[in-house]
Amino acid sequence: MTTPEDLQARAGEAAALMKAMSNPHRLLILCILCD
Repeated sequence: MTTPEDLQARAGEAAALMKAMSNPHRLLILCILCD
């Protein structure tokens, strides 16, 4: 079972990842690499 503390930690990690991908050039590179 996931605890609120686990959810909070994962939310922080997800926010950091989304912030890193928010740059359009980085997002384009990620899309190219995944393709």
